[in-house]
Amino acid sequence: MLSQSNPNVQTVDAVDIDVDMHDVWESNDADSLANALADTAAKLEHCQKENESLRQELTRVQGQSST
Repeated sequence: MLSQSNPNVQTVDAVDIDVDMHDVWESNDADSLANALADTAAKLEHCQKENESLRQELTRVQGQSST
């Protein structure tokens, strides 16, 4: 969790990756499992990119506040 008094810094507590496994287990076939895995991988990649963006922004803001 990031905690700053600076209003430009966002607080990030958790990232929720929601995968509806009910549909996957209902069909129980390889294509559905592969699709669910691909969807989850895409969500994870998006979260990683967002995380990196937030890290860069935090570094930028911390640099401004230290000067």
